[in-house]
Amino acid sequence: MGIFSFIKTHWLLIMLAMIAFLLLGIYLLLPGIKQEPAPSPTPQTQSWNGVTPGQTNINDLVNILGEPKEKRQQGQNIVFGYPTQSESLSDEVFISGNIVGLVKEQILDDTRSLASYKEAFGEPEGTFYGPYAQSGFLLYVFASKGVAVLAHQNEGLIFEVWRFSPTSVNEFFTLWGSGLSTQPENKL
Repeated sequence: MGIFSFIKTHWLLIMLAMIAFLLLGIYLLLPGIKQEPAPSPTPQTQSWNGVTPGQTNINDLVNILGEPKEKRQQGQNIVFGYPTQSESLSDEVFISGNIVGLVKEQILDDTRSLASYKEAFGEPEGTFYGPYAQSGFLLYVFASKGVAVLAHQNEGLIFEVWRFSPTSVNEFFTLWGSGLSTQPENKL
């Protein structure tokens, strides 16, 4: 049996093998076809579900998100609580005057990390200790970007994202720093 006879009787198998090699070559040579791992979500500043601190007024807030599940007074602010996937946690919107001043979003997934915020915004402009510091959570403030993250200092796991109008660290601390400190609490 000669080569031409072999090709004639096995032409379909030969064609399939050639197509497979061609597709493999294309896959290896063209990086756009390769499946890349999905990047972690890009951290967002300020706006949250259509609500922008410093811009959205109380009427627009209710039109966008509906009536809150709870309302309370905290200092000079009215705090609206909106439901999350967790029954025990609420996303909080702080209203100063008639305008949204601060949004505290509860993070219930592990797709965001402190590292992703540092990659997007650089090093935090301030780090603060608060009620969760005993558990290893610190507030990392990117004041000029209008965002702060409550994240575990070792693991980078994010518990909350705070959104506010871009400002200085000192102004952030004055406006929203109640209960925060620049030093850890020493308990004897």
